[in-house]
Amino acid sequence: MPMDAAPRRSYELESIVRRWLHAIFNQQPKTAVNLFSESDALSYIGTDEKEYWAGDNLRRGYGAHMSEADPSVMKALDVDAWECGSFGWARSKAEVLFQNADQPVLLRQSMVFLLEDGIWKIAHVHNSNPVPNVEVFGYVHKAYDDFLATVAKDDLKLESSGSATVMFTDIVGSSALAEAVGDQRWARLISDHLKLVDSLLNQFGGRLVKTMGDGTMSIFTSAGRALKAAAELQRAVDGMDGEPKLTIRVGLNTGDIVEAGDDFLGTVVNKAARIASIADPGEIRVSDATRAMVGNSKEYEFGSPVNIALKGLDGEHRLYRLEW
Repeated sequence: MPMDAAPRRSYELESIVRRWLHAIFNQQPKTAVNLFSESDALSYIGTDEKEYWAGDNLRRGYGAHMSEADPSVMKALDVDAWECGSFGWARSKAEVLFQNADQPVLLRQSMVFLLEDGIWKIAHVHNSNPVPNVEVFGYVHKAYDDFLATVAKDDLKLESSGSATVMFTDIVGSSALAEAVGDQRWARLISDHLKLVDSLLNQFGGRLVKTMGDGTMSIFTSAGRALKAAAELQRAVDGMDGEPKLTIRVGLNTGDIVEAGDDFLGTVVNKAARIASIADPGEIRVSDATRAMVGNSKEYEFGSPVNIALKGLDGEHRLYRLEW
């Protein structure tokens, strides 16, 4: 940058700020994250004391953080931005009405930009909101706590507890099929099926926790990879030749689980099992927690939500069908 360079008003950066805020308030995590810098200097400071993130953790976890926010409408926005060589900055004030709030909330931000390969990217964001999250939303965001709890572990080796996506699968009508083909042939079919499941889990970063006859339980640190594994498993089983024709059902749920020896326990695990049990043949059923983790990503297509009672769990639970 020349020594005599002077800051000048940047309408281009003002447009980028508007685009980024539009993505935030319309729950478009991919757009928001794509505007982040690739620099190691990337950082984010929020109003809540725990909202202090940087680098890859920010790039990888910000989508989950966004998905926790209630739907909102931006009522007003005021943006000023400047640039000086390859460096830029902006300040903004926005009035935003959240779904569960009675009145609009004033959200204030400052942002720093770097010019990377001719494209302006966000290098730093600092929120300065006069109202704590718990007063705005009625709860404190915890997606980043869950995310960091998992990445701090060694791969999938959750030592005592952590957040994960749990997947259950089972073969539909297995008792009748086993009786029809005989024990020896059925044992071979199940062995081949479990090898297929294990292979796909390894491919998508999952871990097979246990088998239960013709059923399986596995865990993933990434909800997105779990959904991809479930879809690929359904396609693989559906495309197999020969008889008997196997059909499986799959259920997924995301949240905190507790390790107990070689097994994992908790309400999240129980709910995943119940979701699998109510899925129709050839279906993948997903909890609202798992659905929220992938936000508005176009990689996944879901059916309309339904509210269903699950055996042994209180109330009704919102579930989605993953189209594969």
